[in-house]
Amino acid sequence: MKTNILFLMIISSLIFISCNNNSKLNEEHEVLPLNTVEMNDDQYKMAGIELGQVEYKEMNNVIKANGLINVPPQNLVSVSANMGGYVKSTDLVQGSPVTKGQIVAVIENSEFIELQQTYLESKNSLEY
Repeated sequence: MKTNILFLMIISSLIFISCNNNSKLNEEHEVLPLNTVEMNDDQYKMAGIELGQVEYKEMNNVIKANGLINVPPQNLVSVSANMGGYVKSTDLVQGSPVTKGQIVAVIENSEFIELQQTYLESKNSLEY
């Protein structure tokens, strides 16, 4: 009888101890995406990271960057002219929206003047 009571007391104490340990194991942790890193206080100190308020500062240096502008395929368009020449001016950059009738570029070429001259001569001879 005493062994049964002793046995029950040992089992109940083991159950009690195991219940207390489960509370530490069941702590909830936030699940972060694979490309996210979380740092604790010791890691902040080791890296020398200091947090502060957002403040407005003027920068004296120019930041130079280079790269490539990508446009989705459904918005990519090729523009070509019937005659060659040099692009004198354009107000557009790659990726700018364009509407119907808008001037895309001003092309400079002496062939355009010759074409206009030929047209006017043909028009005048037709009227004659």
